[in-house]
Amino acid sequence: NQERQYYSQRNAVVRNGVLRITARCEEYKGERYTSAKLSTRRHAEWGPGHRIEVRARLPQGKGTWPAIWMLPTHNSYGRWPHSGEIDIMEAVGCTRDKVYGTVHTGRYNHLKHTEKWNSLRVGVGEWHTYAVEWRDREIRWFVDTTLFHTFSPSAFDSERWPFDQKFYLILNLAVGGSWPGYCLHGRPSCSSSGEFAQEQVMEVDFARVYSLS
Repeated sequence: NQERQYYSQRNAVVRNGVLRITARCEEYKGERYTSAKLSTRRHAEWGPGHRIEVRARLPQGKGTWPAIWMLPTHNSYGRWPHSGEIDIMEAVGCTRDKVYGTVHTGRYNHLKHTEKWNSLRVGVGEWHTYAVEWRDREIRWFVDTTLFHTFSPSAFDSERWPFDQKFYLILNLAVGGSWPGYCLHGRPSCSSSGEFAQEQVMEVDFARVYSLS
């Protein structure tokens, strides 16, 4: 994705009970920006029959790419995208106040421009709960109580539906690249007030998982 950040543990802190993932202009290990990425890999994983929700407040600077997403614990059907990806929420600073929910599979993925997605207009600088309800043959996306996307393919072979296995949760804040940097020629400015003149922060109040059974 041609992202520009270096992920560092220093950029993720808990303050007053809120996780803060901070992306900033900072020369570090050959990159001009630092940020953080956290996951439950090797700690917790879930499959169909669960609701996964994260309450978050997102940065709005151009060049930001906050994401709440899931990848398979094991590549049971082959490497990406064949074993699947669930994007619970993505937002990019170049498309202000819009969030996206997406799945990628062997049949449906962005390399083929066939990924299954939808979007919703929402004030990303305010607190919202982003969630999926993942059932045996359907995934539904919510912002707070608003349902904005549903994925249930016409057939359930692994190329269309690799979502019969366990996935882990990822929270990260990427910088620049092909999608979030498309309005900036890939790299945000460290001096522009609408970009990275100030730190860009993704805040997370909680991440919760519930059984749907």
